[in-house]
Order: sequence, then C-alpha cells, then structure tokens
Amino acid sequence: MITYLEPNRIEAKKVTAMPTYGRNADGYGSKIPTSMMVLVEGRWRRVYVTQYSNAGSAWITLNKEKVFVGDTL
Repeated sequence: MITYLEPNRIEAKKVTAMPTYGRNADGYGSKIPTSMMVLVEGRWRRVYVTQYSNAGSAWITLNKEKVFVGDTL
C-alpha cells in the first residue's frame, strides 16, 4: 500500500546543504538524499528520492514507514 503525505501536514520547508552520503556514480538508487527538508509533527525530516530510469519518487520516513510527498513540495 502506498501512503501519501497530506499537504496540510507540512508545517515548514527548507533547503540545506547537499548531503555527502548516499550518492553513487550512476545517480540511481532506492534512498537518495536531497537537500530538501520538511517539518512534520514538530520534527525536521530529510526528503529522499527513489530514482530508477527517468522518473523519481520523493518520500520521507514517518513512524518507520515511507510516506510519499508527491507534488506537495
């Protein structure tokens, strides 16, 4: 089951320095960190991307579960 984050749950957004971990030479992977962070439930959470082929999906971890942010950013 795919869970999407409701846009009204995002309290704030910020862009940080690009993380140096989790990147590989080909640019594809299941947990690629981005420079975007969102404030959800009073805690800053890093936005990750699952990228294979030409399309990627942005998500955060919420209660140990992947929650996709869709186009709410």
